[in-house]
Amino acid sequence: MTTAQQASDDIRFMGRAIALAKARMGQTWPNPAVGCVIV
Repeated sequence: MTTAQQASDDIRFMGRAIALAKARMGQTWPNPAVGCVIV
């Protein structure tokens, strides 16, 4: 796997984690909304 491919995968996984967290915004008070992707 190339460095460019690793960076692309990292961006994709981080985007998915952020999307998961955003989907729970306002539903987890008083805790923060958190997204997790296990690779």
